[in-house]
Amino acid sequence: MTRTPSNPSQQAISPKPYKLVALPSQPPNRQRPAGQERFRQDRLSGKMSLRLTVQTNTVVASGAIALGIDILGLNKNSPDLIKTAVRRDRRLIIPGSSFKGVVRSVYEAITQSCLCKVASQTKKQNWIPDKYQECQINQSNINVCPACQVFGAMNWQGLIRFTDAICETTKFRVKFIPSLYQPQPEP
Repeated sequence: MTRTPSNPSQQAISPKPYKLVALPSQPPNRQRPAGQERFRQDRLSGKMSLRLTVQTNTVVASGAIALGIDILGLNKNSPDLIKTAVRRDRRLIIPGSSFKGVVRSVYEAITQSCLCKVASQTKKQNWIPDKYQECQINQSNINVCPACQVFGAMNWQGLIRFTDAICETTKFRVKFIPSLYQPQPEP
């Protein structure tokens, strides 16, 4: 859970855990995807289970906001509003779709892939070069970048899937987490 900031100026001075990654001049290498219509002897298939240990304050907001006194009771230090975390069966979870998005973003950066799912404002400003636009799959074009081949694209099912991470030990606290805005390209 996160606390809504009582002092908006704190947001401006909070360090961000990311930086803007510059795009290489060479365009993404788009190829015909491997496909899933049959098993092939020269390909791998399987399942991987992982255990996640959270190292920093983490929140996946549910979109719901609760009154501080409803969560923490009558306490002079309780915040007015609290953003609640995603839960299933009263246990904290990180949805598989959230993990997939985070892993995909890193994969896009290290494999020189297209830039998918960018904000409409970014598209309007023409900050993304044409050669890095999202892969478009149709009857005449089936070539996709490495990230779209693995994670999927519109009209193309990806090769991997993620399931929800369910919290085994619940040690949650109400903490202030600053807003993390997207990196801004330098003019």
